[in-house]
Amino acid sequence: MTEPFTFERSGRSSAAMLSVAAAMMILILLRIVFVAAWWLLAILLIPVLPAIRDLIVDAPASLSLDDERLIWTTGNRTGMLELAEIDHMRFDRRWDFSVRVTAVLKAHEKRVPLPEECLPRRDVLAQAFEARGMEIRRNPFSVL
Repeated sequence: MTEPFTFERSGRSSAAMLSVAAAMMILILLRIVFVAAWWLLAILLIPVLPAIRDLIVDAPASLSLDDERLIWTTGNRTGMLELAEIDHMRFDRRWDFSVRVTAVLKAHEKRVPLPEECLPRRDVLAQAFEARGMEIRRNPFSVL
């Protein structure tokens, strides 16, 4: 029996705070230096809105793995899989160099993607899965 693995993350990360602060400074500089139009600044603000929302809401994300089940929580969404129904775990590197982790179930090769916000570093997660005898399949640059 292996020790349970748990990972928790807050929605208010220092990376999100720094990125929002940098984006806001750039928008302010655009307004002051180039006298950018308000409608242009509003369009440029759109990609920053999810990070601002994360800072305001501060939704926690967590993942726990024991010898029987895998449980994840992000905000008000939760999911659970029994380890007995998982055939293998896929680690797919996407073209933006992020990694999508997917549980492939034994029944009908159904895939259940794990939310990115609840995942630890992929090497730590892979070790936790391998400690429980689960197969890991790494797929470089997958479009799925």
